[in-house]
This record gives sequence, structure tokens and C-alpha cells, in this order.
Amino acid sequence: MKHIMIDLETLGTHPNSVIVQIGAVVFDPERGAVGYEFSENVDIQSCLDLGLECDGPTLEWWFGRPSDERTFLDQPKSVDDVFCAFGSWLQSMEHDPSKIIGWSDQMDWSILRTIAKRLWHDDYIHYKNMRCTRTLYDVAKFDCHVWTGLIVDWPRHDAASDCNRQIEYVVECLKILRGTHET
Repeated sequence: MKHIMIDLETLGTHPNSVIVQIGAVVFDPERGAVGYEFSENVDIQSCLDLGLECDGPTLEWWFGRPSDERTFLDQPKSVDDVFCAFGSWLQSMEHDPSKIIGWSDQMDWSILRTIAKRLWHDDYIHYKNMRCTRTLYDVAKFDCHVWTGLIVDWPRHDAASDCNRQIEYVVECLKILRGTHET
């Protein structure tokens, strides 16, 4: 398995946003097989102490959601502890992943880099390995909002579950681009 899907849950829509959850799942894009998973909730106050910010519309959106979609409130850890654990998790892979894929090249990567710089952690994701699912969806002409072929009905707005959902989308997009998609 050479790829990692990553997802963040945040309390904002800008690169300086508070993160409340990091999820990541190792996967094989050819077969859709998944492997090791990382999922940690992040303490909001530790992010605010770091100078990260929340925005009103995102807070309103989150707290307008059903309570079972706010899994990030369960047993959060400091942002520093979570980043250390995530860096260790990435380094513990049997081999370095060739690609790390996220929902947005501007959102997730920017936030991760902002926090890493503030915590003085190494930038443990090389920019050449970053990929964006939205670009893949566009190239494959794939609308993830209407596709009904999910193998599992993953819970929404949980970072690790969102990773697994996005892995299914990526596998489907690759089938479309290879011409092996079944309609």
C-alpha cells in the first residue's frame, strides 16, 4: 500500500483554522484495500492557544449538525500531542507512502503546514507527495455528491470515516479514467 488518505475536521475555512480531528488511512488505490488508520481528536483550546482561529459560520454549521456528527468532542488531546502522534504514525509505515491525498490542496495541507510551523515540527509531508481528490474528481467527471455506489455507509464528518469514503471515490475515479468503470 503506497498511499495515505488524510482528512481534517476544522472550525473554520481558512489556513489558520482550529482543527478538531485528524484522520488518515493507508490504502492501495488499485484494489481499494485499506490498511493502518490514524484518528485523533484535537483539543480546541490548545489550538486557540497556538493562535488558530474559529469562524462563526463554521461553528454555527457544526453545532447545527446532529450530535453524533460531532465525534471530535470525545476525548480530545492537545494539538502538540496529536501532531507528534501523527508524525510518528507516518514514520511507522512499513515504507514511505508515495502519495498523500486530501480533499483539498489549499485547505488541509495549508492548515497542517501552519500548525507544524507553529509547533516547530518538521514538515513531515513533502510537497511533491501531496495530492487533491477534488482535482481527480473533476478530471474523471465524477460527482461524489450523487454517486450511490458506496460499499459502506460511512458516518459523516468524522475524519477517518471521511478518509474511507474518499478512498472509495478515488478508486471509482481511477476505474473511470482507465475505462473499467461499471455503469
